[in-house]
Amino acid sequence: MEGLEVKVDKALDKALRVKGLTENSRRAFRVYQKGDRYVFESTWKRRQLRASIPVSAVPSKRALINLRKALYLLLRAGLQGKVIVWTGEKFDEQGVIGTHVFLETYGGERKHLIKLRAQEISKAFQFQTLVHELVHGLQVDVLGPNQFDKMYRAYDLGLGYDKNPFEEQATKWSQRITKRILNT
Repeated sequence: MEGLEVKVDKALDKALRVKGLTENSRRAFRVYQKGDRYVFESTWKRRQLRASIPVSAVPSKRALINLRKALYLLLRAGLQGKVIVWTGEKFDEQGVIGTHVFLETYGGERKHLIKLRAQEISKAFQFQTLVHELVHGLQVDVLGPNQFDKMYRAYDLGLGYDKNPFEEQATKWSQRITKRILNT
């Protein structure tokens, strides 16, 4: 885990030090509405990221800008592929508020599927939950999906969810990113 932890920590730390977050994220992403979803598209330094989220989950222009900033920071840190967010999900396990699933198609397209219990991303906690799941996406991109899955399961079984280093790292960075974005 240490190699991954160091890589992800360094990438996110560097991304968080960016100046002019609002302006840079505006330049990096094209944001538009397609049907009932907002779409964020970027090709930044040859890294491609395309994200979509239900319009109903974004209650204000400020929330839309904050999502763009979060995606920009994670793009700078190395998140790539497609991110598809669903909101208002019901989970079988009690206490689950969000999940991340990674898929790679036969054509090599990378997809990060994020499901959130919240109907909208209007409060800091809901925003932080989304960012937490995006950090898991970055962990998958850095480590590779098979290695991430094996290590995540092993840590979960051996240490439990609360002590899983992947969860600790995602929680730490989602708190820092949320604080940076909501305080700017």
